[in-house]
Amino acid sequence: FENKNLNKIDLNNPNQEFEDEFMGADLVVNTADYLLFPTMTDLVREIIPYLQHRMIRGEPVIRVLSSNQIYKITGDPLYIIDGHMTKDSKFFLSIKPEDVLTVKVEKDVNKISRLGLLGKNGIVYVQTKREKANKLIFPEDFIVTGLIRQEASVKLKFKNSSLRRPYYTSTIYWNPNIKTDANGEAIFYVKFTDDIGKMRFIVSGVTEQGKAFSETRDINVNFKAK
Repeated sequence: FENKNLNKIDLNNPNQEFEDEFMGADLVVNTADYLLFPTMTDLVREIIPYLQHRMIRGEPVIRVLSSNQIYKITGDPLYIIDGHMTKDSKFFLSIKPEDVLTVKVEKDVNKISRLGLLGKNGIVYVQTKREKANKLIFPEDFIVTGLIRQEASVKLKFKNSSLRRPYYTSTIYWNPNIKTDANGEAIFYVKFTDDIGKMRFIVSGVTEQGKAFSETRDINVNFKAK
């Protein structure tokens, strides 16, 4: 059985794989159904009920209205714009409404919690008109690489891809063959995934004398937005 409509959406919507991962967005706004607004700020204020625009200390902020009154959203959402990811609200607001095809909002707590800290403030999908998309100049701090589900302990392997997708895995690095030098030191390099928050390093081993040792340290990985 082949659904031609779905195939058409897959080809035209660069955010489709993300949306499918969360079983569709909670709100869909087709800009063609409304009068043309001069700015994204106006678009947010007038026709996207699940988004709020405010100014805090002279800076614009966007807040997603959570589906759960107990769950508090305190930061800007994760934006997925033509398959690219960022938390830069200024960039989102700089897009011209005339270049936008759809704006979709993910606010269901049960859905966004799957992304951990990265998606805890909700998700906003933006699909631009194809002829306009190439004119967007994306910020340097967009998050990139591949989308996978949690898996067993493995070494990270990044694949080159023309699609800019987030990379998640439960274990970011595992190596049972590290040996220390004469000073008891060893250097290794780790490429983090696109997740943010607390990461736990566990080092276990055996000395030359056969004595077992183990050390655990927690570090915080933060998203740096310009």
